[in-house]
Amino acid sequence: MPDFKIIPIPASVAHHIRTTMQDRYGHSLEVTQSEEDHNNPCRLCLEDTHKGDEQILFSYSPFAENDDPYAEVGPIYIHKECAGPYQEVHTFPPDIRARPWLTVRGYNADHAIHTAQLTKGEEIELAIGDVFSDPEVSYIHVRHGTYGCYLMRIERVN
Repeated sequence: MPDFKIIPIPASVAHHIRTTMQDRYGHSLEVTQSEEDHNNPCRLCLEDTHKGDEQILFSYSPFAENDDPYAEVGPIYIHKECAGPYQEVHTFPPDIRARPWLTVRGYNADHAIHTAQLTKGEEIELAIGDVFSDPEVSYIHVRHGTYGCYLMRIERVN
């Protein structure tokens, strides 16, 4: 078993977005259709959207408290409907692994960026292992390599 655990956005966040159509920053949201295949992965099930799939774009911060300079807010997508949170938490999501480039950011216990790597999607497990080899890294955020959008959190399994 890998020594990491994949953490998608909380199901409660997706439920709130779907039922209120407002994010925590007061933005009114709308359902749109994906314009192409393998686009805009859902941050709950961690699967790609495909052409014509219904999706919701909203602002999100992966930090519990937004009182730190590193606690950035950015756009993410969820499917309008999906089966629920990603279940294979010890396996990197195949649809996201298929991306050409991903950014792996290692954060310390103070939630500050400690290290970062740009990696090919097919080499993501090596990058995760490399970042976690630094004992100062408490957790990882994986982001889109080109746009920088948040994809998921990864925690150590000890």
